[in-house]
Amino acid sequence: MKNSPLFSVLTASLNNGFTIERTLESVKNQSSQDFEHIVIDGGSKDETLDILKEYENTYNLQWISEPDNGISDALNKGLRLSSGRY
Repeated sequence: MKNSPLFSVLTASLNNGFTIERTLESVKNQSSQDFEHIVIDGGSKDETLDILKEYENTYNLQWISEPDNGISDALNKGLRLSSGRY
């Protein structure tokens, strides 16, 4: 059984190809690696999904892309997926 991470970092995204890579790099390069990063994408039509695919095996990142009902709905989806203590 895999140990749960201490932290869960949630990122809501929709057509953020111009900033998502900077976000992924920032989270990936934290000094503590005891975290999971969950990106909840609302069905982007730009390069966001391509960028997420590039990063999905480089650190503890998981992502989903599907329509949602706004940022609170997206973050609630992320909370349901999260396994971190905080």
